This record gives sequence, C-alpha cells and structure tokens, in this order.
Amino acid sequence: MRILPDDAGFLHEWRLQEDGSWQAHVTWVEVGGAAYRAGLNERDEWLPADRVEPIPGEDYSRVPRTRAAPDQP
Repeated sequence: MRILPDDAGFLHEWRLQEDGSWQAHVTWVEVGGAAYRAGLNERDEWLPADRVEPIPGEDYSRVPRTRAAPDQP
C-alpha cells in the first residue's frame, strides 16, 4: 500500500467510520534525516483512506473491513 505522498507500508484493516468515511490501519518504517545518519521510526496508524493508494498488481480482497465502535476516533 502506498502511503501518500511517498512512503509504502502494510495495510492491515479498513474501518468504516460512523460518518461514512473510511480509515486504513497501516504500518511502515519511516526514515528520518539523511540516509547515512537516519533514525528509523516504526509507524502504526489509522489514516484517512485518501492518504493511501493501492499498489498495482496487489490483491487487497482479503484485508478485513470493520465498522468503528461508537467511541472510536
């Protein structure tokens, strides 16, 4: 899964919000600073669906789709 604008990661789940919008649960490793001195930051976040984009040729049909509980952000 592409994470816009220029990262890539793993899509774990889609979640439908009460307002009808979708979120994607994604994880990725972010590299900070110049590559030879970069720190690696593990990221694990729910992002709005418009922040992710499928990678052509990948099959996402088995990614779980759930509904958000009323108290989830």
